Amino acid sequence: MVYWTVGTPLLQIATYALLGKLLHKLFSSEAHVERVMVVGLNDTGRRLAKEVHSRSQYGMQLVCFADDRSGERLGADVPAPVMGGLADVADLVKNNDISRIYVALPMASQPRILKLLDDLRDTTASIYFVPDLFIFDLIQAR
Repeated sequence: MVYWTVGTPLLQIATYALLGKLLHKLFSSEAHVERVMVVGLNDTGRRLAKEVHSRSQYGMQLVCFADDRSGERLGADVPAPVMGGLADVADLVKNNDISRIYVALPMASQPRILKLLDDLRDTTASIYFVPDLFIFDLIQAR
């Protein structure tokens, strides 16, 4: 019973560490890296970019941002290059071999999002919406 009590946690820790290194090696190879684009260089988009950069086990590489605002309004701490606006997203996806698109725009800009989705209908990229969860603090959500 003592061997089981002491050995099981040690074996679990060793297995977790070994699997972590194995998965890191697997996902860091060029064949498994997904190229990612974020639409919307706001606080939500910056947080997402920080997560993609800090977590290599996700197997993602942030290629660029797309935003319609000018360089002065975007600020100086841009985590990846801004390669165009919302009208350029479909061309950027096709020309840069992007497989995932994260839309970090506020949901209040629904007509822009609908136009973006219409432009992306001929691409094979997966589209994910990143909601700004901090907006729900206004209605005291739990």
